[in-house]
Amino acid sequence: MTNKIVDSIQFSLQSRQLGATAFKSGNANLDHVLSLQFRVYYHALGDGLTTSVATVLLDQCLKLNTIFNESVITVENRDFEVQELAHLTLYNLLGILYYHTNDVVNAKKFLNKMLNVTFSKQIVSHNEDFITLLRLENLYYRGLLLTRDEGTSLYYTELLKILNKIPQTSEGQLHQYLYLISEFLTQNGKIKPSHILKSFKVTNPLTCLLSILSLDKLSEQDLDLNGIDGMFLSLGNKVLQNSKFPNANEINNPQLKQVHFFLQYYFKNCFHKNSSMGKEDKNKWHRFIIDSMGKTFRSTIVSKTAMIFFNLIDSRREAILNFVNIIKYTEKERELNHGIYKNIVSFIDSYAIILSSCSKSNDIEGIFNFQKTTTQLHNLLILFYKDYQFPLQQQQPLSNDIQMSTSTKLHLPKNVTTTLLQAWNTLYNCGKSNLPDIISGKLSEYLLNAMSLHTTNKQETVNLQFQFAYNLAQQNRIEQCITFLEDELLLSNQFCYKAWHLLALCYSTQEDKEKSYKIVNSALNAMLEVNDTPQEWSWKERWQLIQLKLTQLQLVEEIFGTVEALQMLEELFDLYNDLFDDSNELVIQQEAAIRKNILLRKEFLLQMIWLFAGNLYMKLGGEDGLKETSDAINEAKKIGKEFNNLNASILTGYMYMNRGESKKALKEFEKVLYYDDSNVEALIGFAGLVFPENLTDEEQDLEKYYKFNILPMNEDLEESTSESTTTPTIQTTQELIPKHSVSESIFVNEIDESAGIARLKFLLECSIMNSLEAYHSPDIWWYLALIYEKYQDKEYEKSLLNCIKFQENNPIRAFKYCNY
Repeated sequence: MTNKIVDSIQFSLQSRQLGATAFKSGNANLDHVLSLQFRVYYHALGDGLTTSVATVLLDQCLKLNTIFNESVITVENRDFEVQELAHLTLYNLLGILYYHTNDVVNAKKFLNKMLNVTFSKQIVSHNEDFITLLRLENLYYRGLLLTRDEGTSLYYTELLKILNKIPQTSEGQLHQYLYLISEFLTQNGKIKPSHILKSFKVTNPLTCLLSILSLDKLSEQDLDLNGIDGMFLSLGNKVLQNSKFPNANEINNPQLKQVHFFLQYYFKNCFHKNSSMGKEDKNKWHRFIIDSMGKTFRSTIVSKTAMIFFNLIDSRREAILNFVNIIKYTEKERELNHGIYKNIVSFIDSYAIILSSCSKSNDIEGIFNFQKTTTQLHNLLILFYKDYQFPLQQQQPLSNDIQMSTSTKLHLPKNVTTTLLQAWNTLYNCGKSNLPDIISGKLSEYLLNAMSLHTTNKQETVNLQFQFAYNLAQQNRIEQCITFLEDELLLSNQFCYKAWHLLALCYSTQEDKEKSYKIVNSALNAMLEVNDTPQEWSWKERWQLIQLKLTQLQLVEEIFGTVEALQMLEELFDLYNDLFDDSNELVIQQEAAIRKNILLRKEFLLQMIWLFAGNLYMKLGGEDGLKETSDAINEAKKIGKEFNNLNASILTGYMYMNRGESKKALKEFEKVLYYDDSNVEALIGFAGLVFPENLTDEEQDLEKYYKFNILPMNEDLEESTSESTTTPTIQTTQELIPKHSVSESIFVNEIDESAGIARLKFLLECSIMNSLEAYHSPDIWWYLALIYEKYQDKEYEKSLLNCIKFQENNPIRAFKYCNY
């Protein structure tokens, strides 16, 4: 709070609205009461306040109440005002705790004590927002003490007398009680928004918000918004007609600001779920927003509504320009407010919204820079946590990561938690493909802070934990990833199959693949046993099952031999056909929902399966193996032009290498590198052509011996395949490169060769700076070491050490194949 002129009491009360736990108001009694209020809220608004916990807290509140009753402050000053405010807060707490210990009589007694107090004008003027919170809290619990009908009637009658406007986003506890009352009135979506508005007898921004506030968790199918959009638009236009651009000594129309407060929530949570929304409806909202801009001056609120709306209709540039206005207006307000943000939670939310829908490609020179904006959001979050004394998880030593992920849980109001979760998730998503962020541990910091926020959404918690484990694996922290998966995630989420898949891939880095193989088999069996009707699975579950099967085949090939894996291909294709049956209605619906994402289409997956099969055939070797490889590539290409991609070219390149047709192979790899100059498989293929590995006569005889032993030449297949594993290897792309003299050189002369090596060096060095897959590839480091050795570069030793390090932690398949 450097250089900020702020009333410590008001700041403490404001901090409680946000859910803060520590207070330094300068008044010991107020700090004590606020700490007790936090502890009550921690349980009551979290996982639930049990009778035993409520009894302990009640005893502490009663002791403090006795102290208050015995103390006398006669001087009419701020101390008396604060003492009275603290005592009234305590009355509410006693009423809440008696309610949770099922003592209805005493609950009513203390809640009524607070209700019957007449606040002095001085107290109200200094602490209006906090007193409103106490009154709303009191109303909510008085309603709970009545029957459902009586409570409903009480809320409809009394709520607007206490609060007649939408609070700022940073007034989190007020929003929490509004959410709870909305949840009570709507009965979790059973009561339509139109009925709520009719029952209030007043249609204003607050009642509109209450009609939809608790419907955020309902799906599009369960949410009935027919006709409601027109009602909201009608309210907005009515307020807009009564507004005018303010003169120099005037402010923007407060009622128009309230409409836009409501619209921000409506657009973010309900607008996209309204199936009846047409192009004309969107055009009407567009006109309303543009007209609102014309009747306000430097309005942060209107700019935020515009940003959200333009984002929804994919007008990205307009959304960004409005975001830039939000920054400009907010920072000016902060400057005029002694360096304090008036609504910091809303400001953080604005950053999260724009960054979650943009990328570097949306940069506008001199106006908007994506990377700079992510840094600003991170700095804003650090400032927020520091000012309100929330525990901030920062980059930790390796040994502390696991412990930090499960220790402190931050219980904040629902809307504040949602905003912070989105902000930390946005930072993670912005950096998850950025190699320096992955290696530095920044992503772990973002995920740890997200996981430290308490949320009742179990699936969200599981997803965060999985991303944290996945990030550990990406950082090559295999042992830490295994520990976290086994001791944390899978302990309480046994049906998180992608976590089991990740665990299997982690164990596959070990020389003995048996444990990895058992985990994959168990996960496959569990998925099929738990849900014996695959047609009812989600789209990503279908993908996960296929990827598990592919990992199983890869392990079979590694442990038992290529022939054994090839014999299981039929199982793989049968499973695919069962999961993606075109005659199944659910499959058709799911496919329609993801149709725009080619990388999740079933045709893309089928192509992946054919290319996987082609890889296996190529390892089989010989003319028959290469013919089967060619057939598999052709099958992959036949799936459709839309799905012809670089993967088919890569496998084709390796097939040509195995045939000794180096120039054809180079052409395929160059085609890939033209579109993706960091593609690891293409780089390794290119490097294999530059540095062909020649076998001695003795090594060629040994290779023929092992080939002979893996072919099904006799009835005892198991014996022959077991002999083929005498020299176990880690699965790498380099296995596809033939270890015999290449029949034709790709270079014309020595000068051409030097230029080719220089280009390869440049590509390899760029790849390890930009691509995580390249950075963790032992083959990439091996070829760099060869180049450095050739030219006596001092980086030779480091490259060789990296090659060994990453070879030791190289999984059977890339970790990305479990992240669906």
